Amino acid sequence: MPIFKETGFTSHDVVAKLRGILKTKKIGHSGTLDPNATGALPICIGKATKISDYMMLQPKEYIAEITFGIETATEDIWGEVLNYSDKIPTRDEIISSIDKINNQEIQQIPPMYSAKKIKGKKLYEYARKGEIISREPIRVTVYQAELLRKYENKALIRIRCSKGTYIRTLLKDLARSMDTCGTMSFLLRTLSSGISIDNCLTLEQIEHNIESIEDIMLPMEKALSHLPKIEVDDEKYNLILNGAKISTSLDPMEQNLIYCRNEFIGIGEVLKSNHSNIIKVKKLLH
Repeated sequence: MPIFKETGFTSHDVVAKLRGILKTKKIGHSGTLDPNATGALPICIGKATKISDYMMLQPKEYIAEITFGIETATEDIWGEVLNYSDKIPTRDEIISSIDKINNQEIQQIPPMYSAKKIKGKKLYEYARKGEIISREPIRVTVYQAELLRKYENKALIRIRCSKGTYIRTLLKDLARSMDTCGTMSFLLRTLSSGISIDNCLTLEQIEHNIESIEDIMLPMEKALSHLPKIEVDDEKYNLILNGAKISTSLDPMEQNLIYCRNEFIGIGEVLKSNHSNIIKVKKLLH
């Protein structure tokens, strides 16, 4: 289900409200958005909860605003201000700094105010007690970044990136690369799991259209359109249902969508074998 998360709600809040609206227990989301962020939040219902991990592997797109001249504890405008700077970079300086991370794998230190777990606790739980925990850098990919607009002490940037990218941290590090400081002051997720905000509805719209909920729901494969498809016949389908590995002439591939009679039945992989390659089912949806 394509949901537009509004500011003020946590992703968990959205799931909880939809659980009540739809009267279902089997429901979850495919990628957290911070309470002050807004935008696309794909919701998985029923069998679709089995594929959320695969949905999250797709690139995400954001439009983010950075405010130059301050740096905060939370790396966004709502946190305690830690540093100030009088330097406001020029448009050319911003473009040059963005170009250096464009189509690049970069390292990030996860922010203390995040849900990442270390020693069984979320980082923000340490941060709220005033504790600073050592964090290992993570590697993420910026597929595309571009400056949309520069105004006053702010800039609006479009970012297409891999799963796990901290946009707050990316903006903070971008400002530091220009010998100044900056913090995120707005975040809109425009694409997640292949679902655009153009197709998303608010919780209020869902409630008002509850009678036509089936028309709002998207097929599971819509969120997995980045994966290749494999068609199997009835005989192989029955073998798959019994957990058997199926021989195939297809080349090895890590993930694929398995179809039978043009119906999406699961996610699998093609593995190399001594005699012939085999199809192994990883998630069966029937």
